Amino acid sequence: MEKIYKVSIIVPVYNVEKYIKRCLDSLINQTYKNLEIILIDDGSTDASGVICDQYRIEDNRIKVIHQKNSGLPSARNTGIDNITGNIVMFIDSDDWIDEDCVEKCIKEFKASNKLECILFPYIREFENISKPVYFLGKNEKLFINNDIRKYIHRRLFGPINEELKKPDSMNDLNTAWGKIYLSKFIKDIRFTDVKYIGSAEDCYFNMQLFNKFKVVKYIPYIKYHYNKINQTSIVHKYNENLEKTRNNLYMYAQELINKNNYNNNYKEALFNRIVLDILDLVRNIMNSNLSLYLKYKLVKNILNSKIRKEYLNRFDISLLNFKWKIYYFFCKKKIVIGVIGMTFLAERLKKYLR
Repeated sequence: MEKIYKVSIIVPVYNVEKYIKRCLDSLINQTYKNLEIILIDDGSTDASGVICDQYRIEDNRIKVIHQKNSGLPSARNTGIDNITGNIVMFIDSDDWIDEDCVEKCIKEFKASNKLECILFPYIREFENISKPVYFLGKNEKLFINNDIRKYIHRRLFGPINEELKKPDSMNDLNTAWGKIYLSKFIKDIRFTDVKYIGSAEDCYFNMQLFNKFKVVKYIPYIKYHYNKINQTSIVHKYNENLEKTRNNLYMYAQELINKNNYNNNYKEALFNRIVLDILDLVRNIMNSNLSLYLKYKLVKNILNSKIRKEYLNRFDISLLNFKWKIYYFFCKKKIVIGVIGMTFLAERLKKYLR
């Protein structure tokens, strides 16, 4: 008898009335029909919750849960607590997926009863341009046992060797979305509260999750569409707690390394992450509406923080490509104006250069 696959799609929703219909249309119109779509309205103050209720009336596969605003990790955890499917995936409510996405994934699961997780690339959708991100290449890849640790799980802790050539790609694998897997693997895993780990909750969740898999496949011919137009998204706002929460991520990651006796590649990867994360910390400042004086002061503080000052001194920039050698040379030498200038240019050009 053929195994029946029911897919639970978890969608946290908060103030996305402009984008939510496109997301939901891409889900209810999936060519694979055995779905439950769990919408968690996390205290929206716009019409998002109303729109969710309207779609629930039209499609009985949709379940809507309204809760007090508690943040993205809490909304996702509520979704996990309510799944009934044996397959699970996450979608952000301002994004969307190809209409044959789920069907193609289920065909892969049916073709191999040992398959536990599928990864697929995404497209950064800007207003006038789309940029595909093939984080594991353009060809199918099957990862089994140690290959998962070597090429996927360890990479979540940070880049090593050739991966260091693209520091701006370090987090491409971190997201909760762009993955579909057997739901049994997250029975004892939950997303960590944003007040402790900030925007790194996806990364830490996957650090715990991917250690469990034995067979993972990467398929490059379906796409997740990542909305980069939504200017109200949290990634566009200055987060004054970002450095503190990133330090918590490093602490949690180190605890996983110690607890599970991960090899030295994991330790090297985490070391590199701590150094290369300077780019994200500076981006957070430069993309804000703070005064130039305050931006200068905050960037200077980052470069002079005890942990990053020490790690920068030990970091070998020869492993980077030319532009990043310059960037992290400026970081090493505390040339604040150089760091600010290069970050400013990178932010304006990144949708064309990646």
